[in-house]
Amino acid sequence: MKQMSRRIGALLAAAVCMGSLVGCNTVEGGGWILSATGVGKATFGFWLRCEEPTVTGEMQYNDHEAGVKAHCIPTSSGLTIGGGSLCGGNSGNGLYFGNYTPQPPKDKDGNLRPGGRFRVDIHDGGEPGADSGDTFAIRFFGGVYDGYSNNRRLLGGNVQRVD
Repeated sequence: MKQMSRRIGALLAAAVCMGSLVGCNTVEGGGWILSATGVGKATFGFWLRCEEPTVTGEMQYNDHEAGVKAHCIPTSSGLTIGGGSLCGGNSGNGLYFGNYTPQPPKDKDGNLRPGGRFRVDIHDGGEPGADSGDTFAIRFFGGVYDGYSNNRRLLGGNVQRVD
């Protein structure tokens, strides 16, 4: 009985939480951060649209010094840091997950290079962009870029919520 009571409590908490997840948005941006190598640039551009529970959009990422270049398609989002809302609510912040394809998708012999999953965490620190503390963090799981991560403050560009 105690275990059943815990399960019901967990289900009720989840229902309350799901009911409060409102205010999905579009977040877009582009710019550059320091390469994961600590030298040179990593550039990115993206637009991500969330209409719970669906996420659409795409992202390009290129760490020039590390040799990491990927095309990313989001498949889901998660709770944001400090925002407490799926897709970032109305804040311009968001945590997105999806699949990546290495660019180019084939090696020099014409063989497909394996892709994998990605996670990107975006924070809009205000306007204008890099001067206000915008951040961009990405991590790859599986495929040719397995274990790669880069988490930096923008040095150029902007991340913002679009109404």
